[in-house]
Amino acid sequence: MKRHEQSKPVLNLSATSPQSGMAVGSGHSAAPPAWASRALAGWAVILATGLIVLATVAAFSNSFTGSFLFDDEVSIADNPTIRQLWPIWKPLCPPTGGEPVTGRPLVNLSLAINYAISGYEVWSYHAANLAIHLLAAMLLFGVLRRTFLCR
Repeated sequence: MKRHEQSKPVLNLSATSPQSGMAVGSGHSAAPPAWASRALAGWAVILATGLIVLATVAAFSNSFTGSFLFDDEVSIADNPTIRQLWPIWKPLCPPTGGEPVTGRPLVNLSLAINYAISGYEVWSYHAANLAIHLLAAMLLFGVLRRTFLCR
């Protein structure tokens, strides 16, 4: 090299961007960062959960002001084992005369809890039914999401 020549800076077109790691000026779009796809997936789960809750509440919305139907009269109004919660063995021993609660102690216990909350008011029985269905729907959604989740 001659004494008066200086090295000239070279424009490197294959330089990479520090943010994306992609070649600058390569014409390729950068892939979204991992946190962005996780955040998007989180919002999708929240949206799906909200839609499930909304659909379930909409399906039950007109039942809160209704009356007892079909076997409710026998299971609730004519069932002496749901009138008290204590001792606990009373609601856990449903009638054995062929009523809809025969052989179903947990159903009878849930009816006893509803009776303790509101007596013969229909809203608490339907609110408990809504809660049970929401829990079942969320459980099913969680199982399906984890089963079919692409990794």
